[in-house]
Amino acid sequence: MQFHNKSGFTLIELSIVLVILGLIVGTLAPLFVSLSKRNKLSDGRQIVSTARDEIKGDIIRSRMVPANTNNIGHTVDPWQNNLVYIPAPNLSGQDLCTWLAGGVNQTGLAVCIDGDCTAGKKTNVAFIIASIGANFNRQMQVPVNLDGDGTDNEVRLYSYGTEIDQYTVAPDPNRPTDQFDDIVEYVTADELVQLFNCSISVSNESGQTGCNGGAAVLDGVRLGVLEFNQLMGIGSTVDNCVTIDNSCTVSYNAAQLADTDQDGEVRITSTPPACTLADL
Repeated sequence: MQFHNKSGFTLIELSIVLVILGLIVGTLAPLFVSLSKRNKLSDGRQIVSTARDEIKGDIIRSRMVPANTNNIGHTVDPWQNNLVYIPAPNLSGQDLCTWLAGGVNQTGLAVCIDGDCTAGKKTNVAFIIASIGANFNRQMQVPVNLDGDGTDNEVRLYSYGTEIDQYTVAPDPNRPTDQFDDIVEYVTADELVQLFNCSISVSNESGQTGCNGGAAVLDGVRLGVLEFNQLMGIGSTVDNCVTIDNSCTVSYNAAQLADTDQDGEVRITSTPPACTLADL
């Protein structure tokens, strides 16, 4: 008599295994979903932060707040939505040093932290860059005058998770019960002007002695420093020094244009009246 040992699972055993697998999947699936959301949120914050720094770099090169994000590399968030960019209206197309020289120093844009436009108001914002977050719903409002101060418009910002939606522009959905998940970065004009030098040093590289303010300035020596929109007169016949008979005027704007590497230094390479500027 022969006996055959047939190994395998009974229906009860299979049922138990399936129940265990279901419990494992049911426990781990929410964890995986939570980790995925957390990773995307972290990626979104990194992209917005990188875009902010790229815009700052563009401003350092041009000394102007750009009108759009065409010159930066990060413009789309992890949810494949375009980043929201809001430049200050009073800085559009303006050289920041020239803007400072004007003396008004109002960018026209401010943010209100936690919606507080009194104690929480941050003025002279140069630009805002943001992602609308995972809910595909922009909740950050369009800049409006919220505090009665006509010199600027404000944008109210809220802590992550606050139930609010202040953006009502169609076709974006307006859902006031959505938790605020816009990822927002902003930079003030005060931060920007610390990144570059608005003064430009002018040196004599004409091969001759020049005159500035009645003092002789030898070849290879600094003639002076131009601040903002100042003018510098060089080589006038009324100078009480070894003079060049003609004179020229160097403007801050002309020196700025000549300063191609933006190191704050230019040279005069020809004698008056030409006074040709070069960035040597």
